[in-house]
Amino acid sequence: MTARRAGVMLVAVVVLVAAVVFLALRLPARATGSGGGASGVAIECAAGAGLDDAACARWGTERLAEGPPSNTFEMEDLGRLALTRDLLGLAGPCHAAYYTTRYADDPVWTEVVPCP
Repeated sequence: MTARRAGVMLVAVVVLVAAVVFLALRLPARATGSGGGASGVAIECAAGAGLDDAACARWGTERLAEGPPSNTFEMEDLGRLALTRDLLGLAGPCHAAYYTTRYADDPVWTEVVPCP
């Protein structure tokens, strides 16, 4: 009976590893913000969020429509908004990271946001 249990455990581990690799290798959804302060801002939704480009655009545009979450930056300086979901997209909070065109590799502000 232990050989059977070991086989089941092995299959479960292989399936879990395959799921993690699939999510890690998927490309993120990308869009460009439109209207108001969101115009021209690149919106990127991590693959773990499980969104297509259109849903990513809606989520990002909603976030940007609320205006800057901080006095750290002005909306016209914003170059990119990166949206992610914790725990492989299954549960947990979502996060937004705001990047200016001047500091394109380092977020100027991050926050927890409602998931779509």
